[in-house]
Amino acid sequence: MTMSPDSNPAESAQAFFAVDDEAAFGYLEHLEQYPRSKQICICGHTITSHRFFPSSGYGCKPNNQDCPCTRPRPVFFAGNARFFKRSSHGPGKKHALALGIKSMEKAGFSGEWLELLACQVEGCKNPEIISACLNSQSLISAYPTPNNVFLCREHALAMGANRL
Repeated sequence: MTMSPDSNPAESAQAFFAVDDEAAFGYLEHLEQYPRSKQICICGHTITSHRFFPSSGYGCKPNNQDCPCTRPRPVFFAGNARFFKRSSHGPGKKHALALGIKSMEKAGFSGEWLELLACQVEGCKNPEIISACLNSQSLISAYPTPNNVFLCREHALAMGANRL
C-alpha cells in the first residue's frame, strides 16, 4: 500500500513514500531468484565474501584469504557457489572468475550471467570476453588487484597479457 497525502503532492509540503507497489514487489521477486550467497563478483568470489568496514571500506575475504577487491560487482549467478574461492593468477583462464565457473561446470552445475558481457574498452564490439586484473597503470596483472574488468582478447593482449 503506497502511502500518500490526500492532496496533490505538488501543492503539499508533506512528504510521502513515492514507491510504486507493483514495481517494488516485482523487484523483490527478482531478488529472490538470485540470492546474494550465490552471486559472484567480477573478482571471482561470492558477494557475501565482501564486507564493509567503516574505517577502510569494502574488503573481500574468501576462504580465509585476502582479495584486494574493493568494489563488489555481481556479474554471475552460480548454481553452486562453493567453487568460487580461488585466487587470480593472471587474465582469462588464470582469473578467479574463470576458474570458479569452469570448476563449477566440470562438477555438473550451471549458472547465468547477471550482466551482459562486454569489453570495457569503449566502442569495442569483440564478443570474445575474458576477466582480468589491472594494475594501477591499467596493465594486465598476474596478481589479484582491486581493479577487475572484462576485456576482449585483443585488448587484453594490447594491455600486456602474454598468453590467454
